[in-house]
Amino acid sequence: MKSKSKTGIRQIIFLPAALMLVLLPVAAYLAFATFSDSYMKKCAEERTDSFISDIGPEADRIFSDSGSGLSQTEVRAQASAFLALLRDGNYAANRDVYVAVLGSEAQVSFPRDTEYYADFDDIYALCAELISSDTSNEIKKDAVLNGGRYHIVIKQLNSNVHTRARYLIGYSRIQDTSELTAGAGRLILCISAVLALVYILVAWLTSQRISGAVKGLCRYAEQIGDGCFEPHQDTSAIREFGELHRSMERMADQLDSARKKQNTFFQNVSHELRTPLMSIGGYAQGIRCGIIEDTSHSAEIIETECVRLTELVNGILELSRLDSAASDNDEKYEIDLAEYLEQTLTHITGMADARKIKISLADSSDGKARVLANGRLLNHAFTNIISNGVRYAHSTVCVELVTEQQNAVIRVSDDGDGISDTDIEHIFERFYKGRGGNSGIGLSLALASAEHMNGTIRARNKLPPESGAIFELIIPLLHQASR
Repeated sequence: MKSKSKTGIRQIIFLPAALMLVLLPVAAYLAFATFSDSYMKKCAEERTDSFISDIGPEADRIFSDSGSGLSQTEVRAQASAFLALLRDGNYAANRDVYVAVLGSEAQVSFPRDTEYYADFDDIYALCAELISSDTSNEIKKDAVLNGGRYHIVIKQLNSNVHTRARYLIGYSRIQDTSELTAGAGRLILCISAVLALVYILVAWLTSQRISGAVKGLCRYAEQIGDGCFEPHQDTSAIREFGELHRSMERMADQLDSARKKQNTFFQNVSHELRTPLMSIGGYAQGIRCGIIEDTSHSAEIIETECVRLTELVNGILELSRLDSAASDNDEKYEIDLAEYLEQTLTHITGMADARKIKISLADSSDGKARVLANGRLLNHAFTNIISNGVRYAHSTVCVELVTEQQNAVIRVSDDGDGISDTDIEHIFERFYKGRGGNSGIGLSLALASAEHMNGTIRARNKLPPESGAIFELIIPLLHQASR
């Protein structure tokens, strides 16, 4: 099946950054253009509105008595006073605000000279149109005239129909930001170009380091896959890759250890199988050739060796099963260890009687030794340590059932010579045979079975002056195991 092409490290690093280098300058330019235009518009509005707000109280004072009851002379006096205020008050001089006053017939009363007023004729025409269509006291309008933009405010001063000062107009030019925006755009473009060059260089060097580290780890993984578990030098200065390298080294060590254990396992199995097979083959050949006259004895030996082979093979198969995932499906159920020990010891009594060994059972659990376990695995664990005790005991084997903290403990002790200091460190290793051992897998199978039930087995010698060995099978109690 053809694999899909995948993205490389350089592409993962470069593409998002390249996209950002393109989008960020554009976004910055658009944001600058928008905000600068908004700022200029706001400044124009503030200038014009500030002028109207400042002159408003004076206009209200002058026209406070305006109305239809005033004489024409009084109306003209009010208008003259307000126009004089504009001429002499210098209200708009420092604000960049253009000021005009229109009469009741929309005639221009102020200023007399409009030559220096920007686009006054167009502003006047627009204001006259607004006044005729809108009767509110204050009108605000943004307009574009002859390519320029203006903010216009029209304020009605009084309601007299015959006056030269009925409408006050203030307008301010909104500064054009196109040149400023263009200059900022060029500056942003230059800065972006420099940053892009710097980033490309930095990103290239960074991607080279990352890519080199990844390729080195890939080669190391291929080396492990080929069965070479030799240490590999870590040349990456990146912490995460260093941690990954150390994890791969630990994995390689574990795989190497597993391979060595497997080789040892095969060697031990071959050795253990060779001896009984040679014995069976020798007796079978002697019977066939007529060399052995007592065929009954030979058949007994062959039968014994076959039983030994069967036990060995069954033990190996069970160990293999416990090592695999298949053992995870073993059903566990509630077992009363007191009842279990009574039943199991009944079957072992025959072997003990043949060796003239007395087995005693002491139950101190008060019926609390109930565990969640698998019967087959429990048999592997207990029968191996009790058989071991019977084999090495001089006269007695004591089995004691107790509860300690959250565990049930089956303690098996004998009065034999104990375990030698050399053997005690290795007795649970597979195919390790101490003094008088059989196949070397009994105790290793017992420990593996106990561990599969979340338990363990401990071994130690009795303290002087007593002699003998003590094995303890420890399994979590039912309420603890079910958590």
